[in-house]
Amino acid sequence: MGSFYRIAESSTTVMSCFDGNQAQIVEKVSHSNPGYIHQSWQFIAVLGSASTYYIRNAANVYLQASDDTVFAADSEEASQWVLVPQSPILGKIPYKIKASGTDLWMQITDDAVDLGSDTNAVVWDIQMQDNYPLDPR
Repeated sequence: MGSFYRIAESSTTVMSCFDGNQAQIVEKVSHSNPGYIHQSWQFIAVLGSASTYYIRNAANVYLQASDDTVFAADSEEASQWVLVPQSPILGKIPYKIKASGTDLWMQITDDAVDLGSDTNAVVWDIQMQDNYPLDPR
């Protein structure tokens, strides 16, 4: 999964993370907007695992599971994340995302990305950046 992806909550809202901040849900922006690189994610495979990744955006901000939040990190502090496929919806496979080695799943509270139980986990639409519908490039 070396390409860049949008991690979307809906057709208009996506995950974003700036250096030093908690990951959050924001309105998606066009390619020409400076915030675009903070919404473009890459999944870096962990050797020996088919479903575990480091998650990094185009601004080189990694995601870290920090207590009950999803926070910006550098490559040394980055957490490993497990992508768990869900039942297909209209031919697409959505995913829940879990902090590896824990029972903590990505969820959304007041537009911030937190960690919590499987019951409250967000089912994410992960799509290649180039194929993202309605992306105003």
